[in-house]
Amino acid sequence: MKSFILWSILFFNLGAVSQEYWNSSYYYTNVYGNKNKKYKYNMKYVKIYEEFLNEALSQSKIEKIIKRVYPQVVKDLGGEAKPVEVYENMWDRLGAVAVDDLKLEQGNPNAQYDPDEDIIYIYSEVTNTSEQIIRSLLHEHTHTIQDQKEFKKLYDNGYKYSNHPFELEALEAEKNWKNYK
Repeated sequence: MKSFILWSILFFNLGAVSQEYWNSSYYYTNVYGNKNKKYKYNMKYVKIYEEFLNEALSQSKIEKIIKRVYPQVVKDLGGEAKPVEVYENMWDRLGAVAVDDLKLEQGNPNAQYDPDEDIIYIYSEVTNTSEQIIRSLLHEHTHTIQDQKEFKKLYDNGYKYSNHPFELEALEAEKNWKNYK
């Protein structure tokens, strides 16, 4: 019964993906069993549905991706490998109270490089697909090889995230994420 309820919740909360699935020939062939019409199984819709279900990765799967990808990122970009830790979100990692309010007011980043601790943090609540994890590793590792004093100085001199040269460089590094799939 529990599995039925879980599948029902997942199935009915899929939005556009579920609508595509319901309208697919795969669904009609299997549910209605219409033998008079030959429907091709439209595996595209099944694949979309499976990708949606598998999109949110568990912490152990996130860590496996990190272990597989990060050494190659370091090799390609240079610098030294840094410890990478996975937390649900930044606010829980910091031990903050009223976490939901903080997320609404100040957001919740995908990842973060802390130059003082020399650690990369991945936040699984928002970074939970292979693409997001790889992009975050590329972005944050780029920060590890940048001059952190200059990084801070540029922010102090009025640069914003959208025009900060070091952020732009890190965003550019993210574009290569498909090389690590």
